[in-house]
This record gives sequence, structure tokens and C-alpha cells, in this order.
Amino acid sequence: MKHVYTLLTVLAFLHFQSASADQPVSLSVKQGKVVLEKELDLDINDKGAYEILRMWAKDNYGRDPFISSVRYDNLGKFITAKSRIELLLPPDSKNVREKVVMRYRVDASIVNGKCVISFREMSYLYENPLKPDFLPKISKAEDLITDQALSLDDSQSELRSNIRKSTLYFVNQTCQELDLKLHGK
Repeated sequence: MKHVYTLLTVLAFLHFQSASADQPVSLSVKQGKVVLEKELDLDINDKGAYEILRMWAKDNYGRDPFISSVRYDNLGKFITAKSRIELLLPPDSKNVREKVVMRYRVDASIVNGKCVISFREMSYLYENPLKPDFLPKISKAEDLITDQALSLDDSQSELRSNIRKSTLYFVNQTCQELDLKLHGK
């Protein structure tokens, strides 16, 4: 029985160690604007990491100029991309899945053994022919996904909550994908 308990303790410890590496992005409001950011630890030198970051940015943001664009700062080891994606929201209380288009800017830099990635300038395009006046055609993240916006109790509460969930899921998945690339996986 002691061996089983020890084994479970070791497995739990390993799980929590790996879970800390996969911590979700932090959502903050800086100068009145929503910023989602995460720091990724690097196992390789900054120069090698920047080359991987450049290739990742080219693959994800440099292929279709109608959807996204990317700029590189090779001296500063920094990339900036603007893009858009259609988010499929979780089912609402009526089991309906809505879609919104999110426009965003992503900045990533390699500094002192870390990759700092941040998402900002997010806006959402919501079109539902059944609810034409439900939300403005384009809404800023500050009006939809902040704690303050989620604390409002009105007919749009569930929609705002689902938009935040989908946004955080997308950003976490993107950061996780970049982290895997930076670690050669």
C-alpha cells in the first residue's frame, strides 16, 4: 500500500510540474486595452529560438495576405502579425453554437531565454441575421471579455462569456503550439 501511495504522490507531482508549464495566458487591461500574454521558457539560445519563431510566424501568418500579415524585426528578435479567425463559440443555454470573427494582433519576442507572446487589439465581428441589433457589428475586446464586461447581467451575458472562453482557448492553443515548436516537438 505504501508503494501505491508513493507512486500516486510522484505522479501527482509530475502532473502539477507539467501543468505549471501549461499555465493559461494572463488576461489584463493595460492603458484601457485588453492584453493576453504569456512567457515561454526556452531550452535553446535566443538566436535559434528566433529562427524557429520566424518560421512559425511565416507558416501561420505569412501565407494569405487577405487574412493576415507579418513583420519581422531580425535585430530585435521580434515579430508582429495581424490576422483574423472565425471562433466557434461553446453551445449556449439553448444548445446553439454561434460564430464570431476575431481580428487581433500578436507580438512575440525572444529576450533573455524567454519568448514573450502577447495578443492585443482584439475586436469581434458578430453577425446573426436572427438578432440584427443584438450587438454592434464590431465590438472591442474591452466591451466583451474583461471581468467588468462579464459582470454585467443582461441578455448578452452568455454570449460575452462564450466569446471569452473561445478567445482564451484559441490564444492558449496558439501559445501551446508555439511552445511545442520552440522545444522541437
